[in-house]
Amino acid sequence: MSLFQKDNIKSIFLHKDSNFTLDEYVNIILSSELYWVREFSIPVTNEKEAFKFVGSFFEDILDDKEYKYFVEKIDDKKFLCFAYSESDIKEAIKKANINISQVVNVYFGQFELKDFKSFEIDNKTFSFQNSILVKLPKNIEITTQEMPSIEDLKPSNKKVKLDLYPKWLSGKTLYSICVLLFLVSMVNFAQIYSYNHDISKLDENKSLLKKRYQLPSSNIQLKAIVKKELKSYQEKNSLKEALSYLLSYKKEDNSVEFVSVEYSMKQINIKLTTKNKKQVDKINKYITKKYKVTMQKENLDYTFKVVL
Repeated sequence: MSLFQKDNIKSIFLHKDSNFTLDEYVNIILSSELYWVREFSIPVTNEKEAFKFVGSFFEDILDDKEYKYFVEKIDDKKFLCFAYSESDIKEAIKKANINISQVVNVYFGQFELKDFKSFEIDNKTFSFQNSILVKLPKNIEITTQEMPSIEDLKPSNKKVKLDLYPKWLSGKTLYSICVLLFLVSMVNFAQIYSYNHDISKLDENKSLLKKRYQLPSSNIQLKAIVKKELKSYQEKNSLKEALSYLLSYKKEDNSVEFVSVEYSMKQINIKLTTKNKKQVDKINKYITKKYKVTMQKENLDYTFKVVL
């Protein structure tokens, strides 16, 4: 996600009742409903040392879920400490009709909305009380500020750390797919750059290019080469889109183990092993929503052949 320019990404405010219709990438600013924040005095000098203690400070209010933490130093030996459940935030994103693949970065409202003492958004009132952003009950009325569009806010560098990759991928498989996507992207980038730079000047530099690249003299032959390269680009782009779609599937449990992902002859082969036939049917149903697929079974091994 770091490839995107921050200024070109839309920012949205996410609370527990949010609902969006989006077709672009977004930065998410979290409502204070979706994390815990407290100010503590800790006898250490920096955030790294304070982070070692922050978990114990929230034990009296947190349940048995798995929580992550964030620490920001605000004064000498004073720290603003955050606790958040990654699963709860992802569930709120899903409930708001946002695909996790659309999310570029996530931020705390505590930092991004610090210039507003109190404000109202989507019929919810938020206010900074003792320098902490909180959501006020409906029966409390206060004077609120008029906010500019959330889309116009410039995010800070205080990002919420979330694992945005599907958990059903093993480390080895994820690494292989990332390398493949990177190589495909680099090939696409190189081709697009070459087309924009060279093809636009083809008539002007025709003789020089023919000599440099030992191209045939016939324009018909030249067009055939360009057509072949464009077809290759389209095939690689189709592969990239297919992999992105397949990666968005979320496995419900650990009964399925993905063994390998291979690509050959306009076909992606996904091999997995499981005893859970219901999960296999769900995966097959998900893939067939967009692609033609055939499935082969051998003992507990299943192979999905996805035709692009």
